[in-house]
Amino acid sequence: MIESFQSLIFLAGKRSLYGSLRTHSSGSKTAEMLATALDAARRREFNDAETSWIVRIEELRQKLAASHDPIAFQDFGAGDALADRTVGEICRSSSISRSWGTLLFQIVRHTRPSVCLELGTSLGISASYLGAACILNGRGTVITLEGASSVAALAQKNLVSLGLTMATIIPGRFQDTLESTLTRYHPVDFTFIDGHHDRDATLRYFDQIKPHLSDKAVVIFDDILWSRGMRQAWRDICRNTGSSVTVDLVRMGVLCYDKTE
Repeated sequence: MIESFQSLIFLAGKRSLYGSLRTHSSGSKTAEMLATALDAARRREFNDAETSWIVRIEELRQKLAASHDPIAFQDFGAGDALADRTVGEICRSSSISRSWGTLLFQIVRHTRPSVCLELGTSLGISASYLGAACILNGRGTVITLEGASSVAALAQKNLVSLGLTMATIIPGRFQDTLESTLTRYHPVDFTFIDGHHDRDATLRYFDQIKPHLSDKAVVIFDDILWSRGMRQAWRDICRNTGSSVTVDLVRMGVLCYDKTE
């Protein structure tokens, strides 16, 4: 699995991914903002306020990664498997890396969503990046769904410790919580799908989310190379999104969903 966003700067020889995205955006302002965000992430362009948030989030990550505290972990995406794991193990195996976290951060900073939805909170590192971007934007709320109640409770403590009060964690299976969440927080401007890595589940969640997307929304799918099923899900999404712009970042797939085109 490629973890360094820096390694994705040029995916085809020396042709810039960002220039290519702008060229093929068909005038979509959302795609243009995405191109700017990708370029900023590549250049690691952060002002003092942004850097301060990144440092705080990464300090939290280091604390969690070093923790030997046990926690009951239920993985609904793996046959409802229930196991005792340490907080550190979950952090190291499930939390988004700094490179990809700052990419999400930049996308939210540049697209300035009012409502951010996340499927798969884990310990709250990715939600922290989304929430920090919303604070710096002066607008936006983060709604994040987590299947394991024990993990959700710890994630909520982590978000509170950072002062991210605009972020709300909803515990429970996605199949039980997603529809009511979408109805309550409609329309959604930004979605990060990072849970239940299964072809049929991913397509089903996306179909649920689509009617609730704002006119110009960004949807990001994590781990599109996780399995054959996830690769097929991403191909299906790319083929069936009309004039929307899709970007393959190897680990993540990004969809600029524009209902107005």
